[in-house]
Amino acid sequence: MRNPIAVLGLLALLGLPLSIQADGLYDVEVLVDDQSEEVRQDGAREGLRDLMVRLSGREDAASSSGAAEIIQQSSRYLQQFDYGEPEEDGDEVRERLRLRFDGEMLERAMQEAGIPVWAGADRGSSLVWLVVERGGERVVVGGDTLPDGQQALRRAGNRHGLPLTLPLMDLEDQRGMDSSDLWGGFREPILEASARYEADTVLVARLDQRGNGWQGRWIVFRNGQSQELTVQGEDPAEVVDRGVEAVAGRLARELAAVAVGRDAASYRVRVSGIGNLSDFAWVQRTLERARGVGLAEAGRVDGDRVEFHVTTSLDQSELARVIADVRRLEREDIEPASPRDRDQAPDLGFSLR
Repeated sequence: MRNPIAVLGLLALLGLPLSIQADGLYDVEVLVDDQSEEVRQDGAREGLRDLMVRLSGREDAASSSGAAEIIQQSSRYLQQFDYGEPEEDGDEVRERLRLRFDGEMLERAMQEAGIPVWAGADRGSSLVWLVVERGGERVVVGGDTLPDGQQALRRAGNRHGLPLTLPLMDLEDQRGMDSSDLWGGFREPILEASARYEADTVLVARLDQRGNGWQGRWIVFRNGQSQELTVQGEDPAEVVDRGVEAVAGRLARELAAVAVGRDAASYRVRVSGIGNLSDFAWVQRTLERARGVGLAEAGRVDGDRVEFHVTTSLDQSELARVIADVRRLEREDIEPASPRDRDQAPDLGFSLR
C-alpha cells in the first residue's frame, strides 16, 4: 500500500479537502424584510443561531457561553448567500434569504467555545419506515407509494441535518415487512427487514388522523435500544417535520462531543484493512468525530495496518465501546508476536469492514 501519510502531506500542499460535508447540512433559510445589507447581516446571525442548534441538538446552544462571539462574527463563517422565491407572511411578502456556512470552520469554533457538536463529516444514515393510516387503511411510504410523504421526509431530513434512507418497497420488503408489524412497533421483524439497508439507526413513524389534526408516533432503534416519542401537527407534512426534528435533536444530544481538554489521555489504536487513501481518510475522520475524542494522529504504518494516536477524555474501555459502535469498525484482539513485543503493542485493535 502506498504510504498514506505521504499522500496526505501531498494533499495538504495542494489544498485538497479530505472530508465531504453532508449535503445541505450547513444550508439555512430565513425570511427577511428586504435585501438590504443591514437586514441581510441580521438574517445571517439568525440563520447561524438556527444552525448551531441543528449541529448541537440543544435549543440553548446559541445562548450558551461562547456562542455570542461566534454569532456576532457570522460573516466570517458565511460562504455564500442568495435569495429564493419570496413568501407571503400574513399580509406581507418577505424575502427568502438562503445561506450556506463553512461547516468545518463553524464546528471548530463551536468546540473551542465548549459547545457540543454532532459533526457533519459522518452522521451515518437512518432508515425510516413511515406508515400512514387514513380511513382504516395503512400505507407504507417508499418505492412508488405516497410520493408526497417521500418528499416530506426528504425535506425534513435536509432541514434538520438527518440523512434519511427510504425503503425500496420492492418484493423483498413487501415479503419481509407488514404494516401491522410497523404499526405495532415489533422489534424483531422490523430490524430483520431493515438489515439489508445497513443503516446506523432505524426509525418507525406511524401517522394517523386525530380530529382536525394528525399525530405521529416515532420509535428510534439504535445500538440495541429503542426510544419512543409523539408529536402532533395540523397535517402529515408538519408531523413528519416535527418528528424528524425531534429525532435529530435526540441523536445530536447523544452523539455530540465537546473539544477534549489538555489533561486528556492518549491511546494507540490500530486499524487493519486500510487499503487505500479513501479508507485512511474515512477512519481518521471517524475517529476524530467520535464522542469524547479530540485528535486521531496517524503514526506507524505496516501494510494495511495504521496505528493512530487518539487523544480522548474517555478511559480505554469507554473509548473501545464508542469506536465499536461505528458500523464499519469491528473489534479485534491484539496478539503480540512475542513477549518482547508486548510493551510495543497498541492499546486497542479494530478492523475495517
